[in-house]
Amino acid sequence: MPHTTPQRSLDGRLVIVRVISVATVSLGLVVATAGERQWASVPLVARLAVPTSLTDHRLAAMIIGIQFVVLGRGVLLQRWLAHRALAVVVFVGALVNAVGSHPHRVLALTGLAIGVVLVATRDASPVEPDAGRVQPALVAALGIVVTMAGATTAWVWWRHPATGGRPALGHAVRAAGGALVGADGGLTHLAGGTGRLGDLLLASTALIVLAVSVVILAPHAGPEVDAADWRQAEALAGAPSADGLTPFALRHDKVYAFSPDGRAAIGYRVVSGVALFGGDPVGDPAAFDEAVESFLEKCHESGWRPAGIGARGDRAHLWRARGLVTIGIGDEAAVDPREFRLDTPRMRNVRQAVQRSRNFGVTTEIRREGEVPSAERAGLLALAHRLWGGEGERGFSMNLDHVLTGDWPECVVVTARDADGNAVGFQRFAPTGGGRVLSLDTMVRSHDAPNGVNERMIVDVIEWARARGTTWVSMNFAAFRTLFETEDRTIVERVGYWGAHRLDRYIKVESLYRFNNKFRPEWVPRSVVLRSWVDLGWVALAAVQAEFGLEIPFGSAALARRSREILRSLPRAGR
Repeated sequence: MPHTTPQRSLDGRLVIVRVISVATVSLGLVVATAGERQWASVPLVARLAVPTSLTDHRLAAMIIGIQFVVLGRGVLLQRWLAHRALAVVVFVGALVNAVGSHPHRVLALTGLAIGVVLVATRDASPVEPDAGRVQPALVAALGIVVTMAGATTAWVWWRHPATGGRPALGHAVRAAGGALVGADGGLTHLAGGTGRLGDLLLASTALIVLAVSVVILAPHAGPEVDAADWRQAEALAGAPSADGLTPFALRHDKVYAFSPDGRAAIGYRVVSGVALFGGDPVGDPAAFDEAVESFLEKCHESGWRPAGIGARGDRAHLWRARGLVTIGIGDEAAVDPREFRLDTPRMRNVRQAVQRSRNFGVTTEIRREGEVPSAERAGLLALAHRLWGGEGERGFSMNLDHVLTGDWPECVVVTARDADGNAVGFQRFAPTGGGRVLSLDTMVRSHDAPNGVNERMIVDVIEWARARGTTWVSMNFAAFRTLFETEDRTIVERVGYWGAHRLDRYIKVESLYRFNNKFRPEWVPRSVVLRSWVDLGWVALAAVQAEFGLEIPFGSAALARRSREILRSLPRAGR
């Protein structure tokens, strides 16, 4: 059943809220620009929610305008607090326009009407602020304001211990407090006739409010891994529906959205406000729809942008039925060991590569990761780090984590050694679906290894898998495969091919496709999933952060450490 949350059903209330949010952003831009010219030149409608007195300070006016932009964006993103805050501001503006020193009845009535509309449409903004951020942000802001007020009070009292017979301390407090909110508390006179100190204090207050608003209105931080959820997802990954990307749903940095009956789940990670999943739901295909609903509902409640990398083409309907967009980005290369034969004309290149490695005396050994001695694992991992340029492991949607740390003892590791017995490469394959599926996770080959070592390891693993009843060996992902295979390209395809060809020296897109194609695999189309093209930039940023292991906000490093501790403590179920 299609997802019908307010975010996706364009009912009248949501349309009205969107119009108000755009108007609020426009108002903010007008007010911010007014900080650079006379307030009197600003259109009258801009005074609906901003009292004229606050715009006497140019810097403060600019910051207040930016605050309205933030509020308007928060309303557009259905933030509960932004919606309520805007209603309060509009009501206050209406009151000021009704009874202030420069009353304007039309503006007062207009503001009142907008406030009533905001109250009536409050259910259209269900995303509540992250409870873990509200209190720290408010406490920090209050501390800064109190410090500024105290410092200003002390300065005034020290400079003017008595004024007009009034108690010096009380006068200093009034002057400092008034300056912080833009009122004339006598600070200008006490500061020697200049308003710069008052402007600075008012601008500081506005900046603090702006910073607090940005923090509170941000999407929720991603939750930590839950041990019970991970065990349940591990059991679901063993279902007959498992495919080449299923093992990667069990990465330590993913959390899960389950169908109501617990028969299916989606593993995802929150990166810069994007809930990023890899592959497809795991478990019972009959419950995939409910798992998608659960995931989208969680995204809607938390203010996240839902997105995915590597969704299967034949399961794109799960997302399209709910208004999301799928964009083909390439194909997974998969081989059925039962049908794989090396002694055919089509496999000539692979056969020659394998024979070349044998001529150089290369041997291979296939074991479970748990069977590889720790000292040997450390040596192989050191080889990998040298080839990775000293950096750690990367990947998200099509990689498992914790390479050769012993955390995945059931993974299959094939090691290649030269004629002297030195390791010159290794590959790791993650099993799932009760052993029916093997997915290539890591492929490492020394620069001085003989040609054909990678082909040799893959062929030997395929033969090893055939003897054990495996029916799907997933090798690699080939981005933009159809672009490379097409000969009669359109102008757009020619430009795309030119760009991909030039980038191959950095990310090996075309080289990886040609390597995969030598095995004559079955190509499984994979897509990116996102709400709309508007989200493309955000999703691309999140994907780059996740795939390349870049630091992300909101405590991701701590989350990774904690999740790894949880993962290591879990008992392993046979997959």
